Amino acid sequence: AELASIAAQCLDSAIGMVKDSKTVDQGSVTRMRQELKSMVKDKVIAAASEALGAAWDTSAQAEGLAPDREAFAAAESAARAMRKCGKMASKLGVEATVSKEIASSLAAVRQGVDQTLVGLEKGNLKEIDAARNTVANATRILEILDGPEKAYEFYREKRVTLRAQE
Repeated sequence: AELASIAAQCLDSAIGMVKDSKTVDQGSVTRMRQELKSMVKDKVIAAASEALGAAWDTSAQAEGLAPDREAFAAAESAARAMRKCGKMASKLGVEATVSKEIASSLAAVRQGVDQTLVGLEKGNLKEIDAARNTVANATRILEILDGPEKAYEFYREKRVTLRAQE
């Protein structure tokens, strides 16, 4: 998220510089824009996608263990970075790439939760509690990336599935 904030500040500064000065070297502005575009696309979005994917590593959850708190904290930070990149993507000309990565990340989160829920053993409270935590963490990620309405809809749907397993 910090890298996305820096990129956003640099972009705002560059836009302000162009507006305030009539003698700005357009070549410098173009180079700065390309560097920011590359940073957003190749660094921030790539790292955010990786962090989101790591949070839904189902190997520990398959054993009924609680999800890794640090991985979910990193995933939440990654989601915020993606959201920030999404807001400035059109200014950099990477809107399609960022939108595609956000959609892919949303699908990965949903799929990770679905995989967790499919493997639940009915009545196994330890597994159900770990799955409940996973659903709560996923709901937070979805809220950041997709908005509160869709996140709440997701939460309600998964809550019904969890209740059926208790």
